[in-house]
Amino acid sequence: MVLNGEDGIIKKVEEESSNSVFLIRSDNYIRNWQNPEKLRKYIVKNFKMQGQIGCFDIYSKLQ
Repeated sequence: MVLNGEDGIIKKVEEESSNSVFLIRSDNYIRNWQNPEKLRKYIVKNFKMQGQIGCFDIYSKLQ
């Protein structure tokens, strides 16, 4: 269970993301109110973009 909103999710991502891949909606597409902007910015800053699939950018842990 994740508490503390986006900050709680970011903490969980920091702790458990070594073998994870994240798909986030590309800047070329409109995002809706359900998009967690703080988490999105964290992933873009701290992870490496690996490519794209459909309307999503693929990110994985920086090595």
